[in-house]
Amino acid sequence: MNEAQSILKLIESVDAATPESMLDEIDARLWCLTSGYRFQTMLNGGCLYDEGKEGTEGVHRLEPQFRYTKSRDALKAIEATNWRIEGVHYDAAGAVQVVYRRAPFLNTCVKAVSEPLPAWELAVAHAQVTIFDYEQRLAPEPAPPPPLTFDDVRELRRCGIDVG
Repeated sequence: MNEAQSILKLIESVDAATPESMLDEIDARLWCLTSGYRFQTMLNGGCLYDEGKEGTEGVHRLEPQFRYTKSRDALKAIEATNWRIEGVHYDAAGAVQVVYRRAPFLNTCVKAVSEPLPAWELAVAHAQVTIFDYEQRLAPEPAPPPPLTFDDVRELRRCGIDVG
């Protein structure tokens, strides 16, 4: 299970009795995911993260602008580009479900649908993580660098770089 799927499971488990510390962990994991860091553990008022290799640890404080589960303004900062809200559904129990659709609206219908959740912010966060996971899986592998030409080799040698 990748980090996006772990966050989705955490968001889906939220209910009225969920402690504030779990919402803080969701916020911290969302920040790490969208910033390209790997979440390690929660600390008092923040989280410990790393860049995926030893010696790259850092501490992130959960400031108000990173409270995705509590602020619509914070959610706007991680909103995926080229995706628009297509619909919002409320059920009788008050749960919210958000449907995003990839823009431009062509015949290909790519949607991200959140689970029915108790708050708008959680539904949007769920959909945004789904979109992030979808786009990461579809991201093309970086192209290999082009081979060196004769002129490239000559220029590198002129600069004192041995290329073999």
